[in-house]
Amino acid sequence: AYSSYKQEGVTYMKKAIDIATPNDSLMARLYGGLAECYFHTNEPYKRIDALKEQYKWDKHRVNYYHIAQIYDSEKDYANAIYYYEKYMALVPKEERILKDDNGNPIENSQTYYQLANKRIKKIKEEVYTFNDTLSATEVFIKNNFCRVIICTLIVTIISVFIAHKDFGHCLTETVNTLFHIAYN
Repeated sequence: AYSSYKQEGVTYMKKAIDIATPNDSLMARLYGGLAECYFHTNEPYKRIDALKEQYKWDKHRVNYYHIAQIYDSEKDYANAIYYYEKYMALVPKEERILKDDNGNPIENSQTYYQLANKRIKKIKEEVYTFNDTLSATEVFIKNNFCRVIICTLIVTIISVFIAHKDFGHCLTETVNTLFHIAYN
């Protein structure tokens, strides 16, 4: 079927990467090709990994913009904001707005920088309803805080279970401590 050809493309790109003599431009093109294959096989997180690898070989900031777009389309807004901001931090001031030969802003045109800035604001308004000063790190922490609490709780429970016979009492104390930390 048609999709098997797409998967073959991924396989051949991986083989090419494995046998290639590493140099910056070749590896960047190969990882770019692999990212494109993952686009066609609808594997967004593998595409992100390939784009990150491509960035290691060719420090082109637009990769961060594309990574942000993928996270955005997957509704992983914390990572989307993080990578939009990472992209924006690399754009020189003079490249943030398109200008004509006289230095005047060109109407009805937008740079990736402007698009990223608009998207961050929209995500924060619609998804997070936080103010504009909220950084990607803060959004990431807010989104992942419950996961951290749960993981900490699980590790603590296992540790307590192994170390103590009075499991019920230790569990109660652990949960109380975690809630105290979470809400103070």
